[in-house]
Amino acid sequence: MRATDYNVNLRDIRFVVFEQMKVHEVLKAVPRYAEFDKDLYDRMLDAAADLAVNVLAPVNKVGDRFGAKFDGKGKVTTPPGYEEALPHGVARSGCSPPVWTPSTGPSASPTRSNFLMHENAHRC
Repeated sequence: MRATDYNVNLRDIRFVVFEQMKVHEVLKAVPRYAEFDKDLYDRMLDAAADLAVNVLAPVNKVGDRFGAKFDGKGKVTTPPGYEEALPHGVARSGCSPPVWTPSTGPSASPTRSNFLMHENAHRC
């Protein structure tokens, strides 16, 4: 494996999420998330890992070479591929948007599980 390759250690993440944090049990007490079960959180982990490895990591390599450009007037231009890859990758993974935006609103998943997406996205 090259130094620029990214891999997600789902075994360790699952241990923290299910054995230490017990997300699937703790959030059962919250009415909004009462129907979320361990299988759903597990699928969220798989989707977040897929997004990180197959969409974000390859685009980040391009970003490392080209960088983002700030015009000094408030406009940022992302490196080639970013604008196209992220929405496609998020849709492909089945994940809700990783952050709140005025156009999409907040994610439907609980904050404690949103970290699954953020953790994978920021590590690659």
